Amino acid sequence: MAENKSSEVHFTIQGHRYPDSWLELTLFDSNGQSIKSSKNGQYFLNATLEQGKDYYLAVNALGLQFGGKMFDYKLSSEAVR
Repeated sequence: MAENKSSEVHFTIQGHRYPDSWLELTLFDSNGQSIKSSKNGQYFLNATLEQGKDYYLAVNALGLQFGGKMFDYKLSSEAVR
């Protein structure tokens, strides 16, 4: 029986911060099921990912009003283990 290899990955987002809104990271599996989300105001997300599987990371701007502020952001990831 083959052992599934997995890695802990640290996702970080850098961008504008406003007192009434924030960016949220949500990780999904290949079936579209939500696996994990960042907490309010945290601009990072740690997750353990299995090798050979597909994952999707969504970035949502929460608390924004239509026609409101624009966000510029940079997303990075790092395998930490």
